[in-house]
Amino acid sequence: MDKKRKKGASTPRKRKEGEEKKNLETNGDSGGAVVKVEVLDEERKITEEKVIEDIIQKNGGSEKKHSVDERGLSVAKVGGKTVHVCCAQYFDDERKRDGLEHHPCCPSFASGDYDEHSIPELIYFDGPGRGELIRLMLHAGGVPFHDRRVTFKEFVAMKGDPSSLPMQRFGSVPILEHNGMILAQSIAIQQYASDLAFANCNISPQRRAIDLMHAATHAEIQTAMYACLFGTADSKRKARENLPVVVDKFLGSIESTLPEDGSYIHGGDVPSLADLAIFDVCTSKFPGLFMLGEDISPYRRVVALLHKIREFEPLQKYLLARRF
Repeated sequence: MDKKRKKGASTPRKRKEGEEKKNLETNGDSGGAVVKVEVLDEERKITEEKVIEDIIQKNGGSEKKHSVDERGLSVAKVGGKTVHVCCAQYFDDERKRDGLEHHPCCPSFASGDYDEHSIPELIYFDGPGRGELIRLMLHAGGVPFHDRRVTFKEFVAMKGDPSSLPMQRFGSVPILEHNGMILAQSIAIQQYASDLAFANCNISPQRRAIDLMHAATHAEIQTAMYACLFGTADSKRKARENLPVVVDKFLGSIESTLPEDGSYIHGGDVPSLADLAIFDVCTSKFPGLFMLGEDISPYRRVVALLHKIREFEPLQKYLLARRF
């Protein structure tokens, strides 16, 4: 059972009242500060340092080294073995496994499963657009991948080459190649990225259907936002005037289905394709609802979900490092 917290030990950060109004429009809104990762246990929240101490005590370790791995995930060195802090809540006495290992849904499950020749390659422009949700999904799952970003000139050259990956399918990007499979169409790649990221999570048909519903909704909102940016002056004006109607139609419905306690759509400790689809459609720099000046503050659960995803440790390094 959990031991009582020692006097003077760190306590979880309390969310400030009205935190959902915090400006999410800029990347790196933590000001570059290192964010303490709070791990949710069944009975309590404990800080990262406390998690590491608990792991050491429960597994008879005496060595304490705390660092991050190549993906930016916090790790503790215990008895010569590396333990990801995101898995720490699964090391209690009641659920202890043989030795130290990852929980099946650990975002870093794929750390040893790929060699250089089996790493997926994603081809898209050097910007967010229809490729960013795929990137977010792969980063969230700790999946190594080649993020090949092409210029428009390079894409035109690909269009003239029948052997190029885009022309082996429908002549468009994003496109993903993995172990000889060439996959086109954004939603198909998003779902495949989700399956790669959480292959060991035993995702049910119901969950996959909900994920795809949100991916399709993401695509519809994107189409409405692109109409505000491309076309004639008159068509862009009309699309911009209609955008609040689109936002209310979709975000209003999404708001009513999100968990009241601020958890992810499917629960658990990691965001799903559905969660990240909502995150991307709001925060993307091109196109995105914030970028177009839309006010989503009335959708309080949506805003809370955006904050929760920003605090998801495996994504923080990428969110801070990306150039848009």
